[in-house]
Amino acid sequence: MSQTLSTVNLIQNILRWKQSRVHLFKRLDTLERENERVRSKLTTLQHEKDQAERQADERRREKESLRVKLANQKKAAEATERVVEQLNAKITELRDEIDRQNRTHRKK
Repeated sequence: MSQTLSTVNLIQNILRWKQSRVHLFKRLDTLERENERVRSKLTTLQHEKDQAERQADERRREKESLRVKLANQKKAAEATERVVEQLNAKITELRDEIDRQNRTHRKK
């Protein structure tokens, strides 16, 4: 009888071990799938991060290009303004000269 109980206990232990093993394999499989999902998500996020960094770099380059363009336009506008001032001064000078000539011409 003792041997029968021992055999029954042994069989029960083996069955519990098998069930535990099956449960652990299922859990391992679940964890592996979850791990793969997380890795996939990580890869996607890394790709999105890289893309965002490239876009940010491109925006920085565009912004710098616009700054340079604006500075050049400002310099060109200042140069144009100086030319306009010089031309206005020359026009005023020529008008004064014409007025003087007209006055001297009328006197004669």
